[in-house]
Amino acid sequence: MASLDKKHLVTIVNNEFLKDPRVHRTIFSLTDTFGQISVVSGVPHPIRKKQEHLKNIVIYRHRFFKPNFGGARIVKWATVVAVGSKATGISPENSKNKPTRICSSLLRNILFLGWFTYLLMMNLVIVIRYRGIAGSLYYANDLDTLLAGYLLSRLHRARLIYDAHELYSDLFETGPKLYRLLLNRLEGSLARKADAVITVNDSIAEILQARHDLPQKPTVLLNCPPLQPGPTRTHFPRLPYKILYHGMYLPGRNLEGLVLSMQYVEDARLYLRGYGVLEELLKQIVDQHRLHDKVFLLDPVPMAELISQAAEFDIGIVPYPGNALNLNSYYCTPNKAFEYMMAGLALAVSDLPELKRIVNECEVGITFDSSDPKSLGQALRELTKESLQQMQVNASTAARETFNFELEAQKLRRVIQNLQDSKGQGA
Repeated sequence: MASLDKKHLVTIVNNEFLKDPRVHRTIFSLTDTFGQISVVSGVPHPIRKKQEHLKNIVIYRHRFFKPNFGGARIVKWATVVAVGSKATGISPENSKNKPTRICSSLLRNILFLGWFTYLLMMNLVIVIRYRGIAGSLYYANDLDTLLAGYLLSRLHRARLIYDAHELYSDLFETGPKLYRLLLNRLEGSLARKADAVITVNDSIAEILQARHDLPQKPTVLLNCPPLQPGPTRTHFPRLPYKILYHGMYLPGRNLEGLVLSMQYVEDARLYLRGYGVLEELLKQIVDQHRLHDKVFLLDPVPMAELISQAAEFDIGIVPYPGNALNLNSYYCTPNKAFEYMMAGLALAVSDLPELKRIVNECEVGITFDSSDPKSLGQALRELTKESLQQMQVNASTAARETFNFELEAQKLRRVIQNLQDSKGQGA
């Protein structure tokens, strides 16, 4: 099998590489480790640059359709039907008409199984299209690239790292059982053949190891941003507090519930900065409930400016739901939580295990029950300006001392070094 002496890393991601924080910082942290880095990036938008060169990185782009990013109304409608939405009432479980429930359920099954087939086909397309790029190490980001990473690594007798950004089969708890079973079987069979598995936190690492009978617990690489130069906050918090959500407007993030909860919040304003399939729905909720003086939708900013632009707010919020049916959200530690802290914001997070642990151990914010629309308002009422400011100081300190990618990158380099030092393993 080939060693890593060739120093050519090939990473695969079904997202715009330059807009994916985790993949972006991971690859740029390895520019001194590998002589050449090739990024195979599946983008959900028209391609302007099929190839782009940055340092010793070559980005190869191809079209990879994602329904959550679709602009067409039919795509948005199909997405809502597939995942359901309490806010819109479009869900098989909500319909009182039996034929409607059966029709919707059938449509959901077709959509999910069609998506699974599309994932497999696109992985094969990636293999065929990029088979000429011979790497010494292949880095598959998430399950939707793992098959391509595995096949290419075997084709070129190279090593394979699988980075599970989430519990992929748990993304949609309403997904058909067959769909989730197929995803789990695919992930388990390929993850066991990878030379190393990486994921985002300890809880998900333990679930992946138990679920797929992995020989070792995956290495944890937290979703932390790089250290930012200089102080980020310059003002004392004052009423009304400015609450920020930045990120994609996607199903399963409880954004509808977050907007509705602002009916019960007095001394705070909510600012949503991002874009996505739920944008029009969120605007409709604001209109219907007359929340124009409490909820504001802002234009997105470039990824490089996320943290600096966040510093003008007081609190960063993560409203994700989570329960036994949605383990992916239940054990989430999204990029935004660490980005907020790096910007010096206190946190307001759903009462979920990993997020609650960070907030309580570091004393950086408050937790609330995302299923109760009044809970956020109650938690905010208990905040004083002084306690909020101390949480902001603690958040900034925690980010600089513990939750930064400079520390996480050391773990990644150790994983790669171990592969390089190993004999007779991998590719």
